[in-house]
Amino acid sequence: LTIDPREKSYAGRVRIGVEIEAPTRVLVLHAKGPQILTAAVSSRAAKHWAKARMRLAAHGKGEPEELVLELAQELPAGPAEIDLQYEAAFGPNLSGLYRVEEGGRAYAFTQLEPNDARRAFPCFDEPGHKVPFRVSITVPEGMLAVANTPELRRRETPSSGLVSYEFAPSEPLPTYLVAFAVGAFEIRHGARDPVPIRLITLPGKSHLGQLALDAARDELAILADYFGSPYPYAKLDLVAVPEFGAGAMENAGLVTFREERVLHDAAAVSLEARRGLWGIMAHELAHQWFGNLVTMKWWDDLWLNEGFATWMGAKVVQTAKPGFLVDLERVS
Repeated sequence: LTIDPREKSYAGRVRIGVEIEAPTRVLVLHAKGPQILTAAVSSRAAKHWAKARMRLAAHGKGEPEELVLELAQELPAGPAEIDLQYEAAFGPNLSGLYRVEEGGRAYAFTQLEPNDARRAFPCFDEPGHKVPFRVSITVPEGMLAVANTPELRRRETPSSGLVSYEFAPSEPLPTYLVAFAVGAFEIRHGARDPVPIRLITLPGKSHLGQLALDAARDELAILADYFGSPYPYAKLDLVAVPEFGAGAMENAGLVTFREERVLHDAAAVSLEARRGLWGIMAHELAHQWFGNLVTMKWWDDLWLNEGFATWMGAKVVQTAKPGFLVDLERVS
């Protein structure tokens, strides 16, 4: 991806490895906004250029969101790679990859659940398609890029005024849990064991994040003990987002929160806000196992994903902070 949040649009290239079960001249993916510039499918035998067109989904309502690739020649059965270059406007209504302005600076964030990954990049946007992702993001100098996984390398090209970030391959993820953010962020480091925990904020706000870092550290330990399984990702970033449609989102390794839920002055924060912070943190971290490591096959099982995280969140807070009396609140 090439992302400058100061602009109205961004550019990307997606390559997807697929297994073709039977010879075909048509492949169908999801896209809702991206404009396809070039489309090709490479098999063992040849590279096939494809005609890309959009169509309505089966229910026939709303915007076209199915991307149809039509090939002039039949694609044989076996392994293949889809290669798409595209441009897209930043997403509307705080969904997809969207932009935010604050303090004269611009930022970009993602919100892809339930099915808005197709707004950010062409993909097979269903939770049953769970695969490793490799992400690289090019941004203007002076901005940082963060994603689900640790940064592998950073390449600066002063003549262009751009910096490219390459991130480690992810564990298998559904598209709705892919996440990244771009901007002139501040980073505050928390615990480093068993995985690094960081707080990512807009400039001048990271000093308000110690309570969130402490809660994440303590709750990760409780969850790992309960599940009998360590935290399943290589790092944990907590991203405080100034404009966010939900309270928080459990993206694997890059959890996003509405700012006011996680940024507090430790000397003045109310008991209600402390309880809220520990509760929302426990809910999102429980999802790292239940929902992220183990994922439902289809959207109609999201209720189970959310229901368990809600139950588990209360259990974790009661264990960590019995003085918050979460057990009595559950009764009421």
